[in-house]
Amino acid sequence: MSVNIQEQFQKMAIGEKIILIAGPLLFIDSFLQWFNYDLGLAGSLSKSGWSGDGSIFSILAILIALVMFGQIALAAFSTMKMPELPQGLTLARAHLGGGIAIAILIVLRFLIGESTGGFDADRSYGLFVAIALAAALVAGGFLLFQEEQKGGGGADAGPSV
Repeated sequence: MSVNIQEQFQKMAIGEKIILIAGPLLFIDSFLQWFNYDLGLAGSLSKSGWSGDGSIFSILAILIALVMFGQIALAAFSTMKMPELPQGLTLARAHLGGGIAIAILIVLRFLIGESTGGFDADRSYGLFVAIALAAALVAGGFLLFQEEQKGGGGADAGPSV
């Protein structure tokens, strides 16, 4: 059974599309420069979302984003049946909660900052892109939740069990 990806993508709710795009972008962004050290004559040093002080926060955020992406991709582009969720929890609520968790974790990483060997790091472009992508994931989750509340329930919303 062949799945036409373009047709399936067109049928998706806007919240699903946002998550499907922002999730992998956050993963790619995680390899960019999040913090930059100016070491004077010794040069400079940079750290990504995967390393440094507080990296556990960014790593958890990245993994949650990949799970959100994976769930939507599998639901939309495969015939795999998703497992049932606990009573009262829907996929839309899970995605909203995941987006909020990502935003909190990325903001924590921003606030903690970075420090090595007495040198404080400057926040760099990758961290600011991560903040924007976290906001997009929250928006995607919120749009799914809002659609569920209206009774629209996209392919991702799923029934409450």
